[in-house]
Amino acid sequence: MGTFGGPDEVLKPGFVFACDIQLYRVDEEIGIRTGDAVAITDTDREVLSSGLPRAVAGVEGLMREEGMLRGIKG
Repeated sequence: MGTFGGPDEVLKPGFVFACDIQLYRVDEEIGIRTGDAVAITDTDREVLSSGLPRAVAGVEGLMREEGMLRGIKG
């Protein structure tokens, strides 16, 4: 595993990082977290999570798929 160089380090091919967004509505007791995984390539960048749904209907549909919530206790 490499060493992180700090805030001034330049992104290089092979780096992978996450860009997360978190929204919380305390009054409704709900939290939503979404994000992207991004890989730096030799010539560009690749969003590894680009095929995931972003709209509410798409996320809800994914959550209804068999086995998606296996092991989650609520």
